[in-house]
Amino acid sequence: MSQDPAEFRPKRFPAPEFPPHQTRIFARTPPVIFTALAGLMSVPLVLREVLIATDLPVAAAEMAAGILLAFWLFCIFALIARIVRRPSVITDDFRVIVSRNGLFSAMISGMIAGQMIRPLWPAISLGLTLVALVSHLGLALVFFTLAWRKWREAGSHSWVWRDPGMQLIYAGPLVAVPALIGQGWTGAALGLSVICLVPAGLALLAGLIGLLREQTPAPLRPMLVLHLAPVALCAIVALSFGQETLAAVLGLAAHIMLFVIVAAAGWLGRAGFTPIWGSAIWPVVLVADSLVQGGATGTSAAVLLAVSVFAAVVCWRIFRLWPKGRLADMTNTGEA
Repeated sequence: MSQDPAEFRPKRFPAPEFPPHQTRIFARTPPVIFTALAGLMSVPLVLREVLIATDLPVAAAEMAAGILLAFWLFCIFALIARIVRRPSVITDDFRVIVSRNGLFSAMISGMIAGQMIRPLWPAISLGLTLVALVSHLGLALVFFTLAWRKWREAGSHSWVWRDPGMQLIYAGPLVAVPALIGQGWTGAALGLSVICLVPAGLALLAGLIGLLREQTPAPLRPMLVLHLAPVALCAIVALSFGQETLAAVLGLAAHIMLFVIVAAAGWLGRAGFTPIWGSAIWPVVLVADSLVQGGATGTSAAVLLAVSVFAAVVCWRIFRLWPKGRLADMTNTGEA
């Protein structure tokens, strides 16, 4: 019989917990749910504009907005409960791309929720929009402060421009610009637009150059659609400032980019379904929004119908993974 070598010690394993560890409610709320939810919440807003432009009743859009608003309240409560339980979980989310995108999408969804309730409660709508905007900017400040310390050690900053998810940080605040203009805060709206569009434009340019020079990993390819968001948002902002010619040019550019994205759909989705697919909803809805505001109601309705079907399928597949914790496991969501 063989003998163990001298000084052999068997590997030690931790004693099993008794009773078994149970995750507390909302402790692993995956932020990635807001990446899809922000896009889905934008659909009733654009649908309302399409129905108004065609002199049709807006009851369907209002009903859909009410349902999604109630669901958003539940999701945002679950996320806030997770963060309040352990605020440092935010830094954990910053390390994971999908969770970081989800955090900033949650702030964007707050601005969208403010637009959804504007016809009923204008004052509350403005307050919610401003709270979401300030939270977005504060979260961005924390992220870049923490990231700067790592950049000084690593010495590589290129991912700041080539990561499509950064468009959620750069272009997200533009959602609040029409609300600021509606309140007569034109100066603040213009300053916010300039601050956001400069890095968003640089990120778009760097993303296009990087796309030509290197192969994007298949699981991350759906995030490339996020580069469409600043172009469509810039068209909407231009219309808000009365720059119709500029808005038409940007709307045409967004339309061409959308056509290229549709043509490359097979390449973008080659890795199969992942929760990252949710990031492709919001930019396409923004294109439909820019089209209807520019007067192309028919084209906007066609784009909105297609993206609504896509959003319904993707959101169903994403949210059915949430209750049993499978979505948190897939996205490496930290426990609060």
